[in-house]
Parts: sequence; C-alpha cells; structure tokens
Amino acid sequence: MKNIIQLIFFFTIVSCGERAINDVDEVSQSKREVILSGDVTSYIKLTNYYDQNDNYFEILPYSLKIMDNDKVGYEDFFETYLKIKFNDTLDYNNIKRLDEEEQNFLIYILNKGALNNSYRCREILSDFYDKGIGVKKDMVKSDSLINIK
Repeated sequence: MKNIIQLIFFFTIVSCGERAINDVDEVSQSKREVILSGDVTSYIKLTNYYDQNDNYFEILPYSLKIMDNDKVGYEDFFETYLKIKFNDTLDYNNIKRLDEEEQNFLIYILNKGALNNSYRCREILSDFYDKGIGVKKDMVKSDSLINIK
C-alpha cells in the first residue's frame, strides 16, 4: 500500500511539474541525477525526452539504474528491449521470436516489476499466462496477477 501511495504522489507531482527537457544541459543533468541518486522525476524526464526524439533505446541504462534503486521502470526496459530487437516495432507477441534465454530474461524483468507493484507488468504477464506466451499457460496465475490488491 505504501508503494501505491508513493507512486500516486510521485505521478501527481510529475504531472503538475515540468517534464520536458529543453536543452542538452538538462539532458546531462537528468542523466546525472538518475545515475547518482536514482531520481525518478529525472528518469521520467529522460523517458519523455528520448521518446519524443525517437532515441528510445537511450533509456536502457537509466531503466536498469532506476529498477535497481527505486523499483520502477521495468515496463520501460521490457518495451525498449523489444523495440530494439524488432526494428522500432512494439509488439508483445514478438517475445515468442526471441531465443529462450532472452525470453526468460524479459519474463524475469516483468516478474520483478509485478513484485514491485507495476500494474503494467502484471497486465502484460497476465496476458502472457493467459495465452501461454513465453510461459506455460496458466489461467489461475493469469487471473491472480490482475486481481492483486
């Protein structure tokens, strides 16, 4: 419950504040803040900046750092990885086209996100368990991922 309240508070602050990066100095500053202190606001600024400038792949090292520090960014990592592997195409079903080691790694990332209260990770995993994508089909597990309170 504490994590949910923190996330709601965080996204409220971020949505009310300035999220756009306007120059190279701000990019550098945001990178430093993510790497040195795990600043989630700076991370969101970077994700917005890289998405707007079609440099989405640049977010990977910062996603790894923020996942380690603040237990967010798992879905960003997952989606970015797939887009890199499949020429800017984001299709969750493409996980089936990866080798087993890569599939297991991405499922691991989604599980970590789900354990750290990422609704999006739980939603993706639920769909995977529902359809047997990258994991053994398991309707009970699929339902339990979405119905976490």
